[in-house]
Amino acid sequence: DNDGNAVQWNDTKYGWNVASDFDVKQTVTENKISLTVEDEDFIDSSFILQVIKLDDSSVIAEIEITVIDVM
Repeated sequence: DNDGNAVQWNDTKYGWNVASDFDVKQTVTENKISLTVEDEDFIDSSFILQVIKLDDSSVIAEIEITVIDVM
């Protein structure tokens, strides 16, 4: 989690939240998320991906992600 504590993921119902000023496409499959930004103008921009504990909507982890060009 954000404090460095181990999280028992098997016992936690969680979801994702993207905090961004631009459109980030989210594809969720079981316990995985894929993120895509289609507008090339946002290469080198960043956004925040948060893992949310669903029972109380608390943020249990977050990471800043920088958009890269993979083509």
